[in-house]
Amino acid sequence: MGEKDVEKALIEDAEKDQKAIDEEIQKQKKKQALMDNIGVAVAMTAMVLLAILIVVLKIVMFPDEKAITFIPLKQQVSSAIRYTGNGFIPCKGVVPTPSWCDFPAYSAKMNRPY
Repeated sequence: MGEKDVEKALIEDAEKDQKAIDEEIQKQKKKQALMDNIGVAVAMTAMVLLAILIVVLKIVMFPDEKAITFIPLKQQVSSAIRYTGNGFIPCKGVVPTPSWCDFPAYSAKMNRPY
């Protein structure tokens, strides 16, 4: 009976040792995962700060020199230009040509006879 008790005790000790080893491995894995997450957060923060630094340096070192080349043209009031495109609108856009307008009447020529 003594030998069986010794064998049981050895088996239980081996199981306890295996459980302790498994728990230690799990702790190591969790610690490694935490370190990986911290590394990713540090790298991401470093990239964002580097991007901000680059933009600030660009603004400080190379300020915008505004060369204004746009000169607005006078526009015709009540123009139908958005509908007719860039073209001449006779008689203030009144169609057909009214009697007070000296511009000759416009006759459209179609490309295809219908």
